[in-house]
Amino acid sequence: MTIYGDDNGIDGIVLDVLLRKHESIRRDLGISVPVPPKSDQVLAALLEGILMRGKQGDQMELFSLTTEAEQLETEWRSSAEQERASRSRFAQNAVRPEEVQKVVDAARRSLGDPADVENFILAALEETGAHTQATPVGLVAELATAAPGIRNALGGRSSVQFVRDFPAPHNTAVLVRTDPMVTAAAQYVLNSALDEQLDGKERPARRCGFIRTNDVDALTVALLIRFRTKLVLPARLGDRTDMAEEARVLAFQGSPTNPVWLDEAAVETLLASRPGGNVGDVTEKMDNILKAIPLLQDALNQKATTVAEEIRDAHREVRISARGDRAGQLGIRGLAVEPNLPADILGVYVYTPMGAAS
Repeated sequence: MTIYGDDNGIDGIVLDVLLRKHESIRRDLGISVPVPPKSDQVLAALLEGILMRGKQGDQMELFSLTTEAEQLETEWRSSAEQERASRSRFAQNAVRPEEVQKVVDAARRSLGDPADVENFILAALEETGAHTQATPVGLVAELATAAPGIRNALGGRSSVQFVRDFPAPHNTAVLVRTDPMVTAAAQYVLNSALDEQLDGKERPARRCGFIRTNDVDALTVALLIRFRTKLVLPARLGDRTDMAEEARVLAFQGSPTNPVWLDEAAVETLLASRPGGNVGDVTEKMDNILKAIPLLQDALNQKATTVAEEIRDAHREVRISARGDRAGQLGIRGLAVEPNLPADILGVYVYTPMGAAS
């Protein structure tokens, strides 16, 4: 808000000078910034110029009449230059929200949502022998009957209370991926799945599975794959090398020599399948499937290349969107992304229709 006296000629002259100088700086530098916050300095500089030059003087030249006025203009232009440099550095105006949103959505799909974390904790604890009870804000796990391994992983506690969101009461865990209790439970499930010496409730997850279900109409094989991707990221102080890891579930029908791969939606549906009955001795059948898995290596390598290309495109889109087209193009020079082959097969799970012979 600007307040001045409409019956005061001096105020009108000062205001006109400020407005014209503001427009001049905006036109020259392309940035609009306020007058430096030193009102006494502003008035002193302009009033001295008016008194020296007279009321009818060229108002645009008032800034060159005195040392104070020249300092004011210098400070004003310096503020404009700093603002322009700041905008160029952070490039807020160049960000394309729709491009960034695609990358964010993909990351969220990969990480899962809070409901996925809660379902994982519930299944992991119950499979290890713990008793769980739902509460209005989460769940409580009683660990007295749980396997010793999971109790040790969770700090030797007899019970753990989980809540869904912050703020969390003292001595509770939050159902988010980064919570120490959630991380410890996930680490235990992973490590125990890789330890062939463990059995029963000490090993809640398996690297192989055979499921009879009404939710498939043909034999379907799901693969838990770990993709590792090497990235060379350009930076101001030199390129930085990093390794990205991502686990994905792929699924196919047909033979390993000519697989028909399911799309992401079909894989999600497959993972939600429920067992429909017990299976007999499927050792021989599972052995035959496992022996055929190496025939998929070329297809899996191609999948790994696709994942690497997706990571590269995500980096390109974010850098260009965040820094603007020209600066972004400079920012991706030297960006290199390549898959680390072969892809790792962490698990093989076979789904067979209920009517099929075990």
